[in-house]
Amino acid sequence: MEFASSILSSILSKIGEHLVDSSIHQANYLFRFKNIVDDLKKEDENLRLIHDRVQQDVVRAKRKTEEIEKDVEKWIMDVHNILEEIQRLEDDMQVKKTFLCGHCPNWGWRYKLSKRAVKKTSVMLKLQESGKFDRVSHTTTLSGVEGPKDFISFKPTEYAFRQIIETLKNDKMNMVGLYGMGGVGKTTLAKVVGKEAREKKLFDGVVMVTVTQNPNVKNIQSQIADLLGLKLEEETEEARAQRLCKRLKNEKKILIILDDVWETLDLTIIGIPFGDDHRGCTILLTTRQQQLIWRSSKTLPSTAFSNLVDLSLDSVGLREICSGGRPPRGFLENLETLKISSCGSMSCLFPSWMLIQSLRKLKKVTVKECGEVEDVFQLEGLCYAKENPFLLSSLESLNLNDLRNLRYIWKGPTQQVSLQSLTVVNVEGCDELRYIFTLSLARSLLQLEQLTVKYCSSLEHIVEIKEAVGGGNDVMFPKLRILQLGGGLQNFINFYSENYSLNMQTAKELNLLRHGLENLEELNIEGYGGVQVLFQLEGVEQELSLSSLKVFKLERLEEFECLSKGPMHLLSLQNLTKLEVTRCNRLRHMFSPSLARNFMQLEELISSYCGGLEQIFIEDDAAKYNQTLLKDHLH
Repeated sequence: MEFASSILSSILSKIGEHLVDSSIHQANYLFRFKNIVDDLKKEDENLRLIHDRVQQDVVRAKRKTEEIEKDVEKWIMDVHNILEEIQRLEDDMQVKKTFLCGHCPNWGWRYKLSKRAVKKTSVMLKLQESGKFDRVSHTTTLSGVEGPKDFISFKPTEYAFRQIIETLKNDKMNMVGLYGMGGVGKTTLAKVVGKEAREKKLFDGVVMVTVTQNPNVKNIQSQIADLLGLKLEEETEEARAQRLCKRLKNEKKILIILDDVWETLDLTIIGIPFGDDHRGCTILLTTRQQQLIWRSSKTLPSTAFSNLVDLSLDSVGLREICSGGRPPRGFLENLETLKISSCGSMSCLFPSWMLIQSLRKLKKVTVKECGEVEDVFQLEGLCYAKENPFLLSSLESLNLNDLRNLRYIWKGPTQQVSLQSLTVVNVEGCDELRYIFTLSLARSLLQLEQLTVKYCSSLEHIVEIKEAVGGGNDVMFPKLRILQLGGGLQNFINFYSENYSLNMQTAKELNLLRHGLENLEELNIEGYGGVQVLFQLEGVEQELSLSSLKVFKLERLEEFECLSKGPMHLLSLQNLTKLEVTRCNRLRHMFSPSLARNFMQLEELISSYCGGLEQIFIEDDAAKYNQTLLKDHLH
């Protein structure tokens, strides 16, 4: 009995203590109202200060395109919510606070508000403590690939797209090649592939960089690093490559898209781990050259990419022309500029000389990416007559790009055609074309100032001499200032087809300019694999005069060994001021003793990436005087 009384007494004692503490606590809500409100306002102010500081950090981070941490975003939202609740609490405090005409406090109101204020103060104290962030954001990894929203899919692109995606799913394949002519949409397709690979989570990361025709290793490294959120502080390419390689190896699976590649890349120099070095790194390479893809990797699966047919002919008149019909009256007579792009079903631009006869005002013609075009101007059936007006006499510029099936620019007799106003001609990516002008057309080129020919793999001559209509074969281009013969002319033999022709494949000489072109000011020759001698003067009696030539550029002549052979007095280059030689690895020396006297006005000499170059000048007693004069002009 005593034991039970003891237990009961203890329990009652604890209950009493609890009731006393609870009573005191409850009484505080009534009698410490002012202090509680002051504490609320104080912590409200402190929380707002912390919130403002965090918010400033967030604004700075967003300006840097950094991503805000999730816990920071939640904290800011919680602060906004509690501050709104505090505001409502303060509004409630402004209501009637007393009763009996203001002589007695409203104890019920005071009790409720005090209790709410204490709870809100406690929440604010916790938010102040949790708002002490070490950082509010982190650097984001840029995607580097954004496919076009309005990308229209056609059968060629759908096929290539599916083929690339299926290849990328194969873990055993670590490089995919996409090739095609310029402008067909390789870059667009690569972006769409990259976007698909990222969205379908085929890779942990996808980056896309542009290489360009003149690749800069540091620039490529920086592009990749930026997309990975990596800062390269090293100065040398080697150190940057090591840093980049280490970062890329952190990605279990990554797709690197190298767009617009023109020559074989050394991935090690850039810092891209590949093959056994990192099986998770896959390369998608886009280029115009199929051979480059195969040189890049023996096990490379390449995706053939055909011409896109993504535009239609909106003009009724042009639709009639392309279908061989009769255009509306007056349509051709007023036409001055004609631009045709990506029209896949058109085989001939002007299928009748009668249509061409109406083009009296035509000044500019541009045709590109029309894979089925075989002829531009169809002249079959046209007869020469002095009394008849010449055709195309107002034409000023002619641009033909990426017409892979083009066989003839002018098909049929051309004696009734005069290109007397033509100043600019640009022909690129026409693989089936064998020549540019006939003899009669070349004779009419009195105003031609710029001629560019590149990537025409079947081209043999600039001028095809088959006609025998008086006047001899003395073709002249009196106003030609710039001549650019670029890469991809594997079958090019000579400027003219007869009289001055020389088979480049057997003789290993590029005998371009044996006659005419005295007013040529700039000459660019690029990408001839078999050229050993540029000016072959042995057995020649007539002087080769390039007396107006000021700028001479030679690039990627893989077999090129010397500028000239034979009697140097037959070569006239006395006004040349700039000579630039790039990537001619078999060139051993620039100037022989007898050649130096032909370059007395040379002011600028540039040689780069010529791995076999041993000497600029060959020294001997007979040539020291001429070489001294030449050196004095260089700066």
